[in-house]
Formats: sequence, structure tokens, C-alpha cells
Amino acid sequence: MENTPRQDLSTSACTVGVWTKIDKTREPQSFVTFMDAFNATDWLQAHKQRTLAVLNVREGVHLLDVGCGTGDDACLVARQVGPTGKVVGIDPSATMITEAHKRTVGSTLPVEFHQESIYALPFTDNTFDGGYSFLTFDVLEHPKHALLELIRVIKSGGRIAISVPDHDTLIVNAPDRSLTRKLLQFFCDSIASGWIGRQLPGFYVEAGLQEITITPDPLTFMSADYAFAKQILQRIAARAQAGGIVSEDEAARWLGSLDEVNQAGQFFYAATCFIVSGRKP
Repeated sequence: MENTPRQDLSTSACTVGVWTKIDKTREPQSFVTFMDAFNATDWLQAHKQRTLAVLNVREGVHLLDVGCGTGDDACLVARQVGPTGKVVGIDPSATMITEAHKRTVGSTLPVEFHQESIYALPFTDNTFDGGYSFLTFDVLEHPKHALLELIRVIKSGGRIAISVPDHDTLIVNAPDRSLTRKLLQFFCDSIASGWIGRQLPGFYVEAGLQEITITPDPLTFMSADYAFAKQILQRIAARAQAGGIVSEDEAARWLGSLDEVNQAGQFFYAATCFIVSGRKP
């Protein structure tokens, strides 16, 4: 049975609470590794395309990527806006911005990266034609503040598309219902904005955005994705154990049961994500 050592919890890329403090962890590069593995999944690649379709990316526009991470998404969008357009990626992590710069050395793409806080963007009002963010707002302590700051730098008529998970919709096919519910509820409640999926549309309304659309996009992993999903599940169990929610034996039993489910070809992990789009009046 493979267990995650308790001392790894503070640096694990699967520990959602530390995503806003990457540079202060002992192994910040582990977050880059985790993001690359997640980006390699078929679901995430398709999810990004669905989000960008809602944003209506086209040649010549200037867009802001909030929580750009390693910069791969910004480069993807930069190819779509073409040489007359521009994509600016911002992220609070120096680790991520350094990686983004490394990955674009020698590139002629119209993209640039800055280490900045979403709560205090260094841009004047009405700078960008639109803005987007992939699966980032759930780790923010003040997502409403972040949305208002993003709206501020978007021009009138510009669209904002943000994709977010609702962590209370997470389901895992496991034989022990009671234990599974206990672990997954703890996981949701340990995330800064675990309910952002159901809250973000209301934030859009309150902020005065128009033409609001909400598109559910279920994340699903089956046995083919088990190696990646297991990383998340191990950290969920380890965190719950460290928090006194479950015992060491319960955590080990739960993980072992998931291995058995996977060996039978019946592993299933899913959560509902939402692509929320709106136009600035």
C-alpha cells in the first residue's frame, strides 16, 4: 500500500490550500510537474477549448490570462489572436512565471508574463478586450474581489470567461460510502472557495455583467486516468488523516479499496466544473 508521508502535505501540489503560496513551499517545482500531468489529460485539453469558445477568441484581440501558471495556455491563445493580438499572463508565483519565461524563450508569439496579484492588477482601466481564467478561482480566498479587479481592466463590451469546479460535487466510486463522504466533504471544506462553482454566477450578476452564460462541464476520470487521479486521492486521504478526520487505518483502507476498484476496471472520479461567461456593459 502506497501512502503519502505526512511531512509532504505542506508541499504537495495536490494540497489545494497551498496553491496561492507555491514559492514558500519546500518543493515549488512539484506544482509545475503536477500541472503538466493535469494538462496532459484529454479532459483538460477539451475543457480549455470549450472555455475559449465561449470567450470568442479571434485575431487581433488583447486578452488577460489570470493564473497563467506555466504559460502553456497563454501560448495556446496567443496562436489564436495572431501577430496583431496579444495575451498577457499573470500569476502570483515566481516559480510559475519563471517557468513560463523558460518555455517561451526564442518564441515570436505575442505573449508576455508578469508576477502579479489578481487583487491588484498593474493595468489601467479598460486595457483588455477580454479575460479568462482556467480552474483558479477555487483557491482564492476573495474570489469576488478578484472578479471585480478583472472586470476593471476589461473594456466595455469585452467578455470574461472563468472556469471553476464545485468541489462539493466530487464523487468517487468507492465501496465505503460513509468513509468516502467524510473524506470528500473534508476536502471541499478545506478549500478556500470550495463552493465557487455555485457562487460565481451570482458574483457575475452582482457585478453587473450582462449576457451571462453558464455551461456545466463534468470532469471525469476512469481507470485509464487512475495514475493521475491517485495523486489527488492520496493527498485527500493524507490531509484528512493529518486533520484528525480519519485514522491512519481508515485512510489506508480507503486507498486500498480504490486500488481494488481500479484493478476491476471500475474506477470512476468526477466533479462538475462550470464555464461562466459574461459581457462587461
